[in-house]
Amino acid sequence: GTDDDKNKMPPHRQAANYYKDVVKELRGEFLVTMEEPKTWAPKPIEIEITGMGFKRILSTAGAAAAAAVIPPRAG
Repeated sequence: GTDDDKNKMPPHRQAANYYKDVVKELRGEFLVTMEEPKTWAPKPIEIEITGMGFKRILSTAGAAAAAAVIPPRAG
C-alpha cells in the first residue's frame, strides 16, 4: 500500500474507501473533518438540516463580519 494506508490517524482507510463509494453512488461529498477547509487550518463543518434534506453551509468571513457590525443609532 501507500503511506496513507500505513497512517494510524483517522479516517480508517477501509472505512474511508467504503464511504467514498457510498457518496459517489449518492452524488454526495466525502468530507474529512480534520481536513476542512484546509489540512493545515481545519475548522468545524457547518451543516443545515431542513425538511428538504441537508446541505453544507459555506461561510464567508466578509459576509459574517459585515453582518456583525452594529449600525450607529439614528436620532
